[in-house]
This record gives sequence, structure tokens and C-alpha cells, in this order.
Amino acid sequence: MENGLNEYLEVEKALLDIPKFTQKTELTNTEKVLNRLGILKYYKGEFCASERAGGNITSKSEGPKIIHIAGTNGKGSVAKFTSLMLQSSGYKTGLFTSPHLIRINERISIDGNEISDDALVDIYARVKSVVTEMVEEDLIQHPAFFEFLFIMAALYFQEQKCDYIVLETGLGGRLDATNIVTPEVSVITSIGLDHMQYLGDTIPKIAGEKAGIIKKGIPVVYNTGEIEADVVIEKKAEEQCSPRYKVSDYSDLLEEQVGADIFGLIDSFTAKYQRDNFLTAALTFAVLEDKIKRSSKNSPKSSPKSSISFDENDIKVLKNAVKSFSWPGRMEFMDEDRRFLVDGAHNEDAIIRFVESLGELCEQRYEEMDSHIHRVPLSLLFAVSNDKDYDNIVKVLTDKLNSLQEKVSASIFIGELSNDRRTKCAELVSIFKKYMGQEALVYGYDSVADAWDEMLKYWKKENETQKYTDYGDPSLFVAVGSLYLVGDIKKLYEEYLQKEK
Repeated sequence: MENGLNEYLEVEKALLDIPKFTQKTELTNTEKVLNRLGILKYYKGEFCASERAGGNITSKSEGPKIIHIAGTNGKGSVAKFTSLMLQSSGYKTGLFTSPHLIRINERISIDGNEISDDALVDIYARVKSVVTEMVEEDLIQHPAFFEFLFIMAALYFQEQKCDYIVLETGLGGRLDATNIVTPEVSVITSIGLDHMQYLGDTIPKIAGEKAGIIKKGIPVVYNTGEIEADVVIEKKAEEQCSPRYKVSDYSDLLEEQVGADIFGLIDSFTAKYQRDNFLTAALTFAVLEDKIKRSSKNSPKSSPKSSISFDENDIKVLKNAVKSFSWPGRMEFMDEDRRFLVDGAHNEDAIIRFVESLGELCEQRYEEMDSHIHRVPLSLLFAVSNDKDYDNIVKVLTDKLNSLQEKVSASIFIGELSNDRRTKCAELVSIFKKYMGQEALVYGYDSVADAWDEMLKYWKKENETQKYTDYGDPSLFVAVGSLYLVGDIKKLYEEYLQKEK
């Protein structure tokens, strides 16, 4: 057991030591490694005549069917919803997502089960051996972190004989390592301004990168929330002769077919934005299962009137997916008392959606609160990477907090992330005070751990002063600003629980 753990920890360290943001390799770099591993044909749908003649493979459909998902926000949730729908339909379904919050294994799963430590160690060793060999032969550049993990996932999924594989892009789309695949359907979710140093500084430029996953003749489902982005995607779909399905054109049909029962479950989620993500996944499922009947021949230039014909079994599948859905780090309560909340929103668009849900949550808590407590005590722990538009992110957050100040008493605890992309807490304190006023309770610390500790101390002091425990503690603790922050907080929360035992 100890040997296995040591091996896993060594592999984890080796993977994390691979540079994440290196000079971009060509997609042929990934293809060459997959080809050497003998699995490229399954992902590109290319099979030789002898394989077909031998009866091993009769068509592209005999390989794994792939759903390829890009977008600024929501792509992980759409990937999870889609994988659950396929899994509930009886398909063995692989899911590749990023980033992980605590363990690398989170990125690679089949039917909801993360890759085991032993399988991760084994797959890593075999991929590493091939990569080292090819680098020494000067055939490839060493894959970057995400590319290496995708290659590992591709090998694992193929060997496990998945029926479907749901792939979430890492960054962008056009040049993303996952873009070597030939999917059954391409999906593009919400598009906003993020990673602008890599993808461009306007919505159309970023949309152009995401639209790079659209393949010739392959259907595309899109729900960008931006007219400018839609124009780019529709133009690309026309160029590629790809049938296109805009979610807003089908949302009424979907709601009518799916029914109030399922949407009631979705609307009970803390994260209100999951409704949009479910609609995107449901339309993707309808396209995959050929449930859409068009009243006129599809044209890339238009979205003709259609009908969706989900049967009783389809509705059961969708309902099972919603009931099973959970997505760590997205409006996630870590405790049964619904007190400690984490959300990985890290760009302006995601923060806008986050504060909508936070506002509803605070209003609800205010209504449920004991009358002797005048305002909901809210402690917000914030950290953000320095490559984000954090001034606007803070403005969106503080606009919401300012609008709630008659019902919410907010204290802000700012920490610095433990990586080289951290934003200095002094600068963030200054920005929060700029928007909330100099008298606002804003505290800065050199680390997330220090901010967490001080937040808990502040809460305990307030608890004693206000005697919350005598009346029921309405306190709410929220960590937001980065998925790296969410991972750190989850670890700190587990340590806190151990100490409290």
C-alpha cells in the first residue's frame, strides 16, 4: 500500500512539474504521440481498409463517439450534464475535464468514477516512455501539462472501450490539444473576455478561437450569450457546412418537452446559471439521439422551425441526469448546514452569474433569519490570478454587496494564491475599498491559509458577541475568484473539520 502511494505521489509531482504555459505545440505534436500509441485512428475516425475488411471496424461509429466542448464559462457543467445523460442511457461514458481542484484523478473519469491511482500510474508510465522516446528521436516537442494529460486520458478511455467520450477543451479551441478529434457534435458554451493574452482581446476574436472546434459537416450546438460571438460561430458553421443548433432557438421547445418537474429540480440548485447549462446539454443530447425533426432542410444560414420528440425514456434519462448532477466548485456548499460556499468564478461574466445566485441566497437567508439579528453576516474570502480583469471582477462583486447592505453585513478577507500568478493583497484591498468605501471591513493577508484562519477567528468572535448559537447561526462564508482558490479552501476546510472533531 505504501509503495503504491509513493508511486502515485511521484507521478503526481512529475505531472505537476510539466510546464503549463509553454510555447504552443502544433496539433500534429499530439497526433504523433497518439499515433505511436496506436490510438489516433479511434479519435479521428480514420481506419485502414484491412481493418474494415477484417470485420474489426465497420465504420466510424464503431470507435468511441466524441462530444467536444469549448467555451469561456459553463463548459465543465455542460460536459458533466451531457456525460450523465449518456451514462443514464446505458452508454459507457468517459469524461475529460479541467482543472482539478484537489487531485489530478478528477480530470479523467468513466461513468462518474475517477481513474484509480494504480491506473493513473500505469498510464503515465506508458505515455512517458513513448514521449521520452519520441523527444530523443527529435520527432516531437515534449507535450505541455494539459496536452500530456489529454494523451493519458485518450489512452485510458480507448483501452476501457468507452462508447462515448465527452471532452472539455483546456484553453480556446482552435489550437487546443483536444482539437485533433472528429466528434459527433461540437458544443460551444458561454463566451466572455478571459485569457485575452492567448485568445484575443475582443469577443469576436475569442469566439473565433472557440469556433475552431467546428469540423466539416459536424453539427454544432451553441449558447454563447453574445450576439457578436454567434455571428462568428454561424459564419464558421456555414464555411464548414455544419448543421447548427442555437440553444435560444430551442429553449421553449425544450422546456415544453422536458416539463416543469425537471426544471423544478434545476431551479432548486443554488447555482441559478445551471439552467442554461442544462438546456445546452439537453439540446446536445437531442442532436446525438436524433430527436430533432426539422420542418425544412437544414441550412447553415438559418435555424428552421423544428420539433423535439423526447419519449418517456428520454425524459427519464434527463431527470436522472439532473438528480445525479453535482459539479465541485460551482456554487457548492461544503457542509450540510449550507454555511460554507465555494465558487470558482474567475472572470467578469462568471462573476455576474455568481452574484445573481449569491443575491438570491442572501435574500432567502435574510427572510429565514431570526428577527433579533438585523443583517446576514457574510464573510467573503477572495483571491484572483493576476492575468484576470480583477478590477471589473471586484466592481461586479461590490456592486452586489452594496445593493444588499441593508440585509447583509459583509466582511472581506483577501488572500494571495500560492502560485506565480497571484495578485498582491494590498492592491486588491485598495480596489475593494475604492468601490465599497474606506470604512468597509476589508482585510488583506499574504496567503489563502492566513485569510481563512483570520476569517474563522472573526466569525467565532462575532458568534460570541451576537450569541448566534442561541438563535441559530445565519452566517455565510463564501470563497470566490479562482478555481485554484476553491482547491485550497476545500483542503483547509477538511483540516478545519479534523480539528473540530
